[in-house]
Amino acid sequence: MSINLSRWITNNWPVLSQISIGSVYFPGSHDSCAYISSFDKGTSFYNSLNEPYYSLGYFPDIVNNYTLTQNKTITEQLQIGVRVFDFRISFYDNVYVISHTYFLISLYDALQQINAFLTINPNEIIIITYKNDTEHTSTINSDGLSGFIKECLPNLTTTLNTNNALQTLSNIFTGTFRVLLLNNSEDITDDWYNSQNINDFMNSYYNFYQSTSAPTNILNILEAVLTPDSNSILTNIGIGIGFGIGIYIPVIIILILFYKFCKYIFYYRRETVVIPYRDTFLQNQVPDTELSYKIFKIFLYFIFFIGIFLAFIYTGLLISSNIYGLYSNSQQIKGKFLNNIVNNNGKYNIFMLDFIDSDLTTAIINKNFLS
Repeated sequence: MSINLSRWITNNWPVLSQISIGSVYFPGSHDSCAYISSFDKGTSFYNSLNEPYYSLGYFPDIVNNYTLTQNKTITEQLQIGVRVFDFRISFYDNVYVISHTYFLISLYDALQQINAFLTINPNEIIIITYKNDTEHTSTINSDGLSGFIKECLPNLTTTLNTNNALQTLSNIFTGTFRVLLLNNSEDITDDWYNSQNINDFMNSYYNFYQSTSAPTNILNILEAVLTPDSNSILTNIGIGIGFGIGIYIPVIIILILFYKFCKYIFYYRRETVVIPYRDTFLQNQVPDTELSYKIFKIFLYFIFFIGIFLAFIYTGLLISSNIYGLYSNSQQIKGKFLNNIVNNNGKYNIFMLDFIDSDLTTAIINKNFLS
């Protein structure tokens, strides 16, 4: 079935409007705004980071591999069919900020992207799940936060009351209401298996899937993500350091052999090698016998080898973070997700994924139209 992803609800409203919201399959993004992080020292966001993460900001490429969960903006996600968003909200310097380890973008910026999309596509519907990110801030006043969201999306937002998940889309999204706000209330279940590898995730999924019947009066969310814990990240860092050292040692051996070769050519075979101006050049140099020159030469060698060592360590860390980071994890989930989870009818009707793409959204949306 061919689907216009940016207007899949509008184009299928006659069918979807008669289905209860708890029975419609929605593609969603996990940590929806984690497509960018701020390492700019001049911003207030950077200076407010937790101290353990602050120093890591000097290595954004490595940190981002364990922090960023998306590679598309909110607008781009909307265009490929994402209709459920996951906002973790902090409050800093009188600004609502969306965060994931680092502060990402302001809540206002995210809501403006949604508002602009709905201006062009006024009949689409969007669900925002939001909660307080306690890693960066104390408890946020929920009334003040919901009020701010409603102010940014005037006349567009609505909420669910208990058991309203049984209501059809046409009963919930009436008039100008196009954005449903869910604050981790009794109207949703949000399952996160906290698995570090794909086998653990699939085992947790199938065990839960087989042993639990789906509640019919709430929205059932699956966070289909692999989440590295601190131990696995430290292990990956160790692998990266080992990889860097493993490259460093043979490179140093090659450099030493090259140095020996050059020394043999230019010094021990000087009677057979003609080097114009060599003797004149050497006469103007400080003799090797001087202690100061030897110390200086040792210092240069030390700086040179330390520089190479750090460069290879960084390279190793960067490579390992790419291999074991969140994007790599998302691709493992994607393969299993498309082949197994999407093809099963079961508890979940909302799927939140890392690095969501059109393949995933198309598969989830199509579930609504399978006979």
